[in-house]
Amino acid sequence: MSQLLTFLIAGHETTSGLLAFTIYYLCKNPEAMRKLREEVDDVLSDEPIQLEHIAKLKYTSACLRESRRLSPPAMMRVVRSIEDTTIGGGKYAIPKDSVLAITPASAKRIRKCGAREYKPERLYGENFEKLPPNAWQPFGYGMRACIGRPFAWQEAHIALATAMQKFDIVMHDPSYNLELKQSLTIKPKGFYIHAIPRKRSASLSVTPLSSTLNGAPRMVTDVGKQNGHANAEPTQKFDSPSYGFKASLETLDSAVARLPTDGPVIIVTASFEGEPADNAAHFVEWLQNLKDYETNNVKYAVFGCGNRDWTYQRVPTLIDDLLHEHGARRLQERGAGDAQAAEFFQAFDEWEAQL
Repeated sequence: MSQLLTFLIAGHETTSGLLAFTIYYLCKNPEAMRKLREEVDDVLSDEPIQLEHIAKLKYTSACLRESRRLSPPAMMRVVRSIEDTTIGGGKYAIPKDSVLAITPASAKRIRKCGAREYKPERLYGENFEKLPPNAWQPFGYGMRACIGRPFAWQEAHIALATAMQKFDIVMHDPSYNLELKQSLTIKPKGFYIHAIPRKRSASLSVTPLSSTLNGAPRMVTDVGKQNGHANAEPTQKFDSPSYGFKASLETLDSAVARLPTDGPVIIVTASFEGEPADNAAHFVEWLQNLKDYETNNVKYAVFGCGNRDWTYQRVPTLIDDLLHEHGARRLQERGAGDAQAAEFFQAFDEWEAQL
């Protein structure tokens, strides 16, 4: 009975924490998210996950391992010496019956460049196999190791792969940075996501992003926003019946692999130190890895906000070029507004009037 309670309580608590940390790190690292989704699509397609699939989900395993390396839900385990000994090549003397507390997170963050970065590749394939003996102990070690390891590891693979197969996952607050809370184990504090059904999944009924409403064609405005910037202007300008459209405002990340084709798509975004906005990183990563003409039948226009003192217009230009290269129809040449210039709003008004 005691072992059963361990499975039900400790197993649920630690696995849910592992999945929460993994989703956080994936949301913060669009390239890892893309690679994981591609593996899941290749291995599972639209089929429900089966036992034989788990061994093929090698990048999924690497993502889970890297999450456990950086943020193990169980922050400490305790061992007792059964005899006088030394550790660290004789540097530290350990008397018999000494109690030692081991913190896995500290042990697995080796002090070298990039140790605190989330890189599943470091624990993928042969890189993982080359680790020194006993370097990887996420479930403890020896006869007192976690009895639920195979169950928990299988459970985590099934949950993560199924979530990636069925949903596009984006953070509720794209600017969120990891904070911790402690109950029985450690978990992210205040971390919320949106799980958006993927259009590719045949087993789910999905309402298209650009569905018509009350007979008026939908026009979608996709916005790349950083802590509130580049947001209010398109909301005010495009949500107007006078244009003959029923406008909706979405984030760019919510449009990954689901750009509408039955109405125009207006993209308003900026560069922030040369990188996409908080809620546009996954969209840009998706665009950069498109194959063939995957945006055929998409009609779009891009307006780029920016500041000439920084990396002006890099991301808006990239989005505009990639959409056009992959078959989308450009409705109008990209507009550009310099936030430090007095003519910023005038530039937008003129671009809007032409549109």
